[in-house]
Amino acid sequence: MISDGAALFYTSVKEKKNIDKLYKYIIHKCYGYPFTSSAAIVDRDAIFIPSGWDNLKKADILVENLHRLKSTDSYSDVFVKPVVRRVNFSCFPNEFFIVFSRFVFSHCNEIMK
Repeated sequence: MISDGAALFYTSVKEKKNIDKLYKYIIHKCYGYPFTSSAAIVDRDAIFIPSGWDNLKKADILVENLHRLKSTDSYSDVFVKPVVRRVNFSCFPNEFFIVFSRFVFSHCNEIMK
């Protein structure tokens, strides 16, 4: 990050964390709109580090706070393959769909006249 000038965001669509802040930051960087949010490193579920904010000392503090992962951890241990769940569902037979579609389209033609 330090040599590249990159920003760091932790986002979660499920928990709606940092989504708006990321959008505003992208708009700020692309189009020059004002952006007033400050860096956030206290809550590890809502991390935001803007480009140019970090330095080696701040990066070391961040690494200390995120002690769960180590650079020596195996990729497959950190990113576990998700379990595939089978979902059973039922649907109408093709014949029903065709008859229903003809009914709908015939009424649409009458309305459009």
